[in-house]
Amino acid sequence: MPTLKKPFSLLLILSHLNAFVLSGVGNAYAVNQEVNTANVNVATNGFLNISSVQDSKSVQMKSSAKGLFSSSVSATTKATTTNIASNLTANNLTIETTKEDINITGSNIDAQQQLSLNSAKDINIKAGYNGSLNESYHKTSGLSLGGLVGIGSLYTSTEDLEGRIKKTAVNSTLSGNNITLNANNNINAAGVNIQADNSISGTAKDINIQNVNNTDTHYSKHKKVRSVLQMCSALLPKTHYYSKKKVMAKSHLH
Repeated sequence: MPTLKKPFSLLLILSHLNAFVLSGVGNAYAVNQEVNTANVNVATNGFLNISSVQDSKSVQMKSSAKGLFSSSVSATTKATTTNIASNLTANNLTIETTKEDINITGSNIDAQQQLSLNSAKDINIKAGYNGSLNESYHKTSGLSLGGLVGIGSLYTSTEDLEGRIKKTAVNSTLSGNNITLNANNNINAAGVNIQADNSISGTAKDINIQNVNNTDTHYSKHKKVRSVLQMCSALLPKTHYYSKKKVMAKSHLH
């Protein structure tokens, strides 16, 4: 049976051997990893974290237009995050810490026979998440000279923002013929599916099991500005009218 023993603070698990033993004196991490083997034993005296990663993608498109007295700007943003689970599969699977917590996030732990989690402190199991964002933004501004001759020109500006954020839980999964969970402190499970074909047992000071909620949030912002810009008095037609009248009076007296 191959054995890996090193004082690593970071240990990444990846094996297709018939049996695998991984131990360390620091923290052990399995992040976005695949393990498929007959028997797996993972032990550390630090924290033991089995986590998913987030695959994130985003794209933003912008456009703008400008005229003599007007302009506009538009932008659309789309983004997604996808939970990529770690998967540990074995005939018999044991995960153990001697001093710290066991933490499992958005991942799948599967044993055909015996699955055992033994923690010196807490066992924390929680969901990962898929998410998406869709947002649109539009702004226009312009100057109108037509309707207010002799008073001023009308400036208008509008801004519109619409968006939606969705967050969907991806539960962690523990499965096996027999499942045993032992924690010296607490077992905290939020967003986890536990499937035992034969038996399941757990010992801890407190056992807390709860569902997690999906969220769908809409948001918007709208703004409109109207203002009158006064024209300079030197440009008003009455200036030319008085100048012409004065010249005519002088000619009459002469």
